[in-house]
Formats: sequence, structure tokens, C-alpha cells
Amino acid sequence: MRASYTRLFVHLIWGTWKRWDLIDSDMEPVLFKVIQAKCSEKGCKVIIVGGTTNHIHLLVELRSTISVSDLVQFIKGSSSYIIARQMQPEVFFKWQGGYGAITVSPQNIPLIKKYVASQKEHHQTGSLNHHWELESQPSIQKA
Repeated sequence: MRASYTRLFVHLIWGTWKRWDLIDSDMEPVLFKVIQAKCSEKGCKVIIVGGTTNHIHLLVELRSTISVSDLVQFIKGSSSYIIARQMQPEVFFKWQGGYGAITVSPQNIPLIKKYVASQKEHHQTGSLNHHWELESQPSIQKA
């Protein structure tokens, strides 16, 4: 094979500062668009972005030329800056330092996509998959 071929899917999860409820219904659609735009800037394809008032889930097809940590750092830094400095400078906004990253096989994309799309419902009903939530992860990477 002459050319490289990759299909790298990653489920990313990160929270707001101290898991405070900082993402309101007005901010959410703008924040999701910012996250999608920043992924696109790095050549990564967003499958779905979702979350609740205190954390984000992102399923993304990762480009082979960027590391997971570099992508997360770029998204979190850019989105935090836009929210805190441009969109809502009068309101405190900050991401926590860590994140979770879980690789996803192509055949599991529909399952993860459905889970991310239903975040609010899962948190309201307690039907969480603890393998896909930050609070169940023993060690979180810093970004």
C-alpha cells in the first residue's frame, strides 16, 4: 500500500470547572458550533457533540497527524477563550484541566452517537454508561 489509511474514532469527554453548571441553553448551540469549527480547523471530522450543563461529549474522527491531547487542548483553549472573552465576558467560564478519551471501533459509532445525542436524558433518568462518563475514570489526563 503506497498511501497511508487511517480510521481513528475517539469519544472525548471533559467537564466544566469543578463540574459547575456553566453551559446554559443559550450557550450550548454556539459552544457546539465552536467545537465543530475547531475540529474542522485541525482536519478532524465531528460525528456528534453533546453534553449537559457541566460536561461535553464529542465523537470525532481523528486525523492521523494530530494527537488526542493536542486536539483536546486546542478545542478547550479556543472554546474557553471565545465563551469567556467574546461571547459572555461578564460570566465566569472555564474548563476543568482533565479529559477522558476512549477509542471507538467503526461498528460501535451508532451506539456512541445515540448515547451522546441522549446525554440530557441519560443524566435525568440515571441511565448512564459509567464507562463513558468522567466520574468513573480513575485517572484523567491534563490538557
